[in-house]
Amino acid sequence: MNLNKAFQDFENMYGLEPVKPETNRLLAAKRLIEDEVSEFEDEITAAPHLKNLAKEMTDIIYITGERMTNFGFDVDALFAEVHRSNMSKRVHIAEATFELAIAKQRYPRAYLVQLDAVDYVVIKDAETSKVIKPTSYSAAMITPEMLGYPNPTETNIDMIEVLSNQPYEQ
Repeated sequence: MNLNKAFQDFENMYGLEPVKPETNRLLAAKRLIEDEVSEFEDEITAAPHLKNLAKEMTDIIYITGERMTNFGFDVDALFAEVHRSNMSKRVHIAEATFELAIAKQRYPRAYLVQLDAVDYVVIKDAETSKVIKPTSYSAAMITPEMLGYPNPTETNIDMIEVLSNQPYEQ
């Protein structure tokens, strides 16, 4: 499924116009996402039914993706890049002890899990099952194009810098 097209179809159906990701709109998006998370929490505290939990979790993804599309973000490209980045969290077995010691500074209950790839492990947090980033982790490289700026100019680079609190690097 092409997520960009799905979210654009939703926006077209309901007459939603693209907007700039300004602070007030970002805060409104945050409230929408929090509302969906609240519905998920309500479902957990009720007599949870798996199909309802799945629906509420999907709604969190849906409203987040739709808001991203509304801000002009390329959801498919962003998802692909974040996926690539997340897949870089495995650790070569030769570095496992070193990486685990670093991880335990932030996640005291971190532990190693052997992967099917014989020479690799992953570090996980016992409490949340979070896969922990090792020092070899490859951060997501978010480009201006992914943010809806195919031809960065001084004006929209300033917006990128303001929103990210980091200078734009080409």
